[in-house]
Amino acid sequence: MSAKIFGRDCWRAAQGRRAEREAAIIRQLYARPAPRKHRSLDEIMGPAFDPTGGAA
Repeated sequence: MSAKIFGRDCWRAAQGRRAEREAAIIRQLYARPAPRKHRSLDEIMGPAFDPTGGAA
C-alpha cells in the first residue's frame, strides 16, 4: 500500500473508495457502447440509386 492507515475509520474509507473504483471499472467493461449522436449521410439517404439497374 502507498498510504499509511492511522485508524479503522480511515481504513474503512480507503476500502470503500477502492471498492467504488473497482466497481466503476467493471461497469465500464460491461457497458454497451454509447449510441452515436449523429448519423452519416449514407445512413440518412439509404442505398444509392443506380439507373442501369445493377447493384450500386
